[in-house]
Formats: sequence, C-alpha cells, structure tokens
Amino acid sequence: MDQGTQSKVKAVVQSLLKTAARAHLWHLGTKSYAQHVALGELYEYLHDAADKLAESSMGDGLTMEAPKIPDVLKELDGICKELRAIPGEPWLQNVAQEIDGEIYKYQYKLRNLS
Repeated sequence: MDQGTQSKVKAVVQSLLKTAARAHLWHLGTKSYAQHVALGELYEYLHDAADKLAESSMGDGLTMEAPKIPDVLKELDGICKELRAIPGEPWLQNVAQEIDGEIYKYQYKLRNLS
C-alpha cells in the first residue's frame, strides 16, 4: 500500500473512531428512545467499522502508531483517580469501583503480560 493510501486510511479510521465516541455521547444525551437505540447501534457500528478497515489494511502494509505503554498506563491511572473521586450514593460508588477494578485488570495485563 502506498503512503498516500495509508495516510487516507489512517485519517478515515481516526474519523470513524472520533465519531463513534461522539455518537456514544449523543446516545447518552438524547431524550428520544428511538434516537437512543439508533445512536447506540451507530456508535457500535462505527467502532467496528474502524477496526475492520484498519485491520484489513494492515495485511496490505498499513502501520498504525505503536502505543507507548507507560503513557497508556498513566492515562488509565488518571481515569481511575477520577472514578475514585466520584461522590454519591453507595450504588454509584459500587459502579465506579467495578469500573476501577476492570481497568486495573487491563493495567495488570499491560504491565505484566507483554
């Protein structure tokens, strides 16, 4: 795959992923049930489409930026700190702690299973 094609594929993958994140926020914010469902399907589709486009192009030479694991771990640590700072009812604390625990699982894998 030539550089021009690689550049265009990377740009589309990034656009799909950014729009998937935005669509997820739209999904959470809409008051319409029909829009909630449609936007839920849209964000899932856009994420899967980005993954499909990128991974199928990797067989033809596409390379994406390699993650810098210390930076990834630092970002995940920041999210965990935000989760731990959420005040509120016990049920909300339980949800935040569950998410924190799941993120910790991925941090462990990234640190120890490379």
